[in-house]
Amino acid sequence: MKILTATDRTQGTADNDFTWVDEGEILTLGFVCGRDQSNPDGGCGCGRSFSGAVCHKATTTALVVDTDMTRAEVIAHVVANSSWPKSISSGMAKDMLAVAAKFDAGHVIQRRLDVYAVRELVAA
Repeated sequence: MKILTATDRTQGTADNDFTWVDEGEILTLGFVCGRDQSNPDGGCGCGRSFSGAVCHKATTTALVVDTDMTRAEVIAHVVANSSWPKSISSGMAKDMLAVAAKFDAGHVIQRRLDVYAVRELVAA
């Protein structure tokens, strides 16, 4: 199963890159605020970032990783570390899994609202 994890790879490629998530932490897609809904370069940064499932901080780069975790384990991990109701946090995990499934393991990806693109292929 493929998941998204935090990575420092390609940080700095974009002038407005940032990361406050530890390398390897499982990510979710997070929510986009009103300032960024129509412009991923808006004042907040949430329109171009992923959220750490544990630290709840943000990063603009994600590494697609093949994991031994099951779908149920990934969802349970996100739910257990969230303060959102289970219905919302499990949906966040499922949304992340759907994005991860579209890319090959080893891809570093970026987010621009609901558009996800490869920045780099990291050798496995």
